[in-house]
Amino acid sequence: MEICVLIRCDMVCVQGGFERCSVAEDTGLCMWSRADCNPIHQTAPCFNPNTVRAHCSYAVNSYFQKYRQAPIACDFSGTASVVTSDPSQSSQP
Repeated sequence: MEICVLIRCDMVCVQGGFERCSVAEDTGLCMWSRADCNPIHQTAPCFNPNTVRAHCSYAVNSYFQKYRQAPIACDFSGTASVVTSDPSQSSQP
């Protein structure tokens, strides 16, 4: 899996239930949570890979980081989880 991480963190929140993550939910997360989703806009540094999976993971991690890595901020109805390794360095699909 690949996620754009602009700031080095001890923990990262990644979305696991991608079947439940749509572009609308991703955009809604950015709007209602005030997560900083500017980096996933079309000309921004985290736009690629341009997939719902990558953009959704960026959005949930932005929310998680905004709330200082509180475990409750990475639940998303059980579809996300905290990892301690940087997923942007992973070679998994």
